Amino acid sequence: MNHETRLNPRQQEESVPITNTRPEGHVFPTPEDALRADRQTTPVPQDLTQRLATSLAQQQQPPPVSWWKRLLGLRP
Repeated sequence: MNHETRLNPRQQEESVPITNTRPEGHVFPTPEDALRADRQTTPVPQDLTQRLATSLAQQQQPPPVSWWKRLLGLRP
């Protein structure tokens, strides 16, 4: 049976299976540990880094909390 792919060349590149550099059968105790391990091997895309920097630059800083509210523990 002849299977024909309907993906364009870019989609075919994206669908290439990623090889796991971790030993087979490794189970992470929490999802956060899995993300930390993945962060060490996967670079962050440049466009994502730029979008995040732009978004953070546009965010306004919250107004400072007055000293008496900090003293009494009345933080918003």
